[in-house]
Amino acid sequence: MTARIRLGAIVSVDEAHYCYGLGVLTLRVTGIGSIEQHSDGCWLHLRGHEQFDSGGEGPERFALVCLGAVRVVAQPDGWKP
Repeated sequence: MTARIRLGAIVSVDEAHYCYGLGVLTLRVTGIGSIEQHSDGCWLHLRGHEQFDSGGEGPERFALVCLGAVRVVAQPDGWKP
């Protein structure tokens, strides 16, 4: 399931599907952790830098994301869905 989420990928997750924060999370992935099975599906531990609409990048952060809700926006090789 995590094969499409690679290091360097830009992913997006709606607020209801990650812990913790406000609004849509857009993250450049720098680390992929373990998967946890919960009653509402599989959740994945990610590490990365938040990407801002202004083009800037935030400090590295951790997020627990619902795997089924992650959208890959771009891959490090330039591929976009």
